Amino acid sequence: MTALAYISQIGDREIRFGLSDAEIGRFPSWPPEQAIPLTFKQVIEIAAKELPELLHGAKGWYVKGISLEQVLRSPDGNGKWVYLVKFGGIGDNEDLCVPVTFLGLAVKGIEQKQSKEQR
Repeated sequence: MTALAYISQIGDREIRFGLSDAEIGRFPSWPPEQAIPLTFKQVIEIAAKELPELLHGAKGWYVKGISLEQVLRSPDGNGKWVYLVKFGGIGDNEDLCVPVTFLGLAVKGIEQKQSKEQR
């Protein structure tokens, strides 16, 4: 069961990146006052490896931004976090956000075509 999902819309395709409670539970805790466990360079490399499969090629896509998001809050402040790497495409409204865990793994995306009624 998906506890958290990140969804990117590219044309008539929707790409979902889902995380279950069990997956989030395996993430290391991180207090924000400590250094992040992976460098942005490492995170970009991990996320970029997903582009060819998700986009049927990665030409023209570029890193548009990197952020951190807390996915599970903890009373002691040491929550569970993911990196979000946002790639921009050739078109104005083409963005793909690939989550990367603090374990150094990209969350796998699942492509879904939208029906005409959903568009």
